[in-house]
Amino acid sequence: MESGRPMLFSPSPGHHNQNYAKEVSRIVKSGIFNDLSTVLITPTRGWLHCAHVVASSGMIRPFNHKIAGPLYARGMEVGEAYNQLIADILENPEYSKFKFILTLEDDMIPPLDGMIRLYRNIGDYDGIGGLYWTKGENGLPLMFGDPTNSEVNTEINFLPVVPKTNETQPVYGSGMGFNLWKMDVFRRMEAPWFETVAKVENGAGVTMTQDIAFFKKAHALGMKFAIDTSCRVGHFDVDQEIVW
Repeated sequence: MESGRPMLFSPSPGHHNQNYAKEVSRIVKSGIFNDLSTVLITPTRGWLHCAHVVASSGMIRPFNHKIAGPLYARGMEVGEAYNQLIADILENPEYSKFKFILTLEDDMIPPLDGMIRLYRNIGDYDGIGGLYWTKGENGLPLMFGDPTNSEVNTEINFLPVVPKTNETQPVYGSGMGFNLWKMDVFRRMEAPWFETVAKVENGAGVTMTQDIAFFKKAHALGMKFAIDTSCRVGHFDVDQEIVW
């Protein structure tokens, strides 16, 4: 259209109305009409790098839903920090009514639509995480145990899992850097939910990070978890200032 020339508009129902079925399906899948109230929690050593602050504060929040936090626990061992934060939420007369908790660790660089992707794909899972990798050139995706693998599925395991492209992929366990959890998960389990284990048992050393200890307890109660591999999250190395 040339600038300044008159133009005749014909009546139109608009782009979204013309694609009514597709657009309604899209917003139903997004879960935007469900209760998406969420408390964000972050264990931290006491400071936040600007790379994390910019990414986390810039995330798209669901329109007109209650989003609280992040709430911080400073200078605590990570398992103890999560236990304290979640206990405080469940005891709070307002936050305890929320539907979700989002764990957002202080070295995570989430995508702008990260929360929206997790809401959209959590479905019947009790928790879902974004895909991020351990730091370093030989990093591995933090997703463990494939419930669909019949060859090794005789019992719950935490073997490394190869991510599939843009799928909601069931797992037995994951990291907790950027994960959405249904609040009822923490009502169904007895506290403490998280425990970093380092002990000698039957003459052998046993070590277990707080996340794997949590997933063992959760699966004993029949809970199910997944990773949304379309939700790509950066893992920030503060010392080298590299996002892995």
